[in-house]
Amino acid sequence: MNQQLPIRIVSKVVRGYGRGSKDLGIPTANVSRDNLTCSIGSFDELPTGIYWGYARIIADGSSDDGGENKNGQENNNKISGREVYTTAVSIGYNPTYNNKEKTVEPHLIAESTHPQRHASSTGETLFGDFYDKKIVLSV
Repeated sequence: MNQQLPIRIVSKVVRGYGRGSKDLGIPTANVSRDNLTCSIGSFDELPTGIYWGYARIIADGSSDDGGENKNGQENNNKISGREVYTTAVSIGYNPTYNNKEKTVEPHLIAESTHPQRHASSTGETLFGDFYDKKIVLSV
C-alpha cells in the first residue's frame, strides 16, 4: 500500500446482511459505499484486510446522551455522537460467506466499564441501531 495510514473514511451506516450480530454475536456498522469519502480515493481503492482504529457515530444534533427509554429508565445503549470508540474493521469480501461485493464493516468496542460492553451473545459491545447516521473512521 502506497498510502500512509491512517485511512480516514466518512460515510453513513446502512443495513448489512445481519450476520455479524445474529451469526457471530459481533454486530458491525455497515458503511455505505455510495455516500463514502475517503482519504485515499474511492471505495474500490480501499485495501482489504482487518484493521484496528477508531470510530465515531455522529447522531442527529450530536446531543443525544441516551436519555430514557419507554419505561422511564436510563437508556445506555445509544450512541451520543460525542464518544470515540476503538474499532475492529473488516474491509473486504468476507470469504466465509462468499461475498462478491467489497464491504467496510467496523465493530465498535466500548470501554470495559460501559454498560453495553459485554451485552452481545459473545460478550462483545452491543449498541442500539444507528442506521442512516454518519460514521467517521480512522483505520
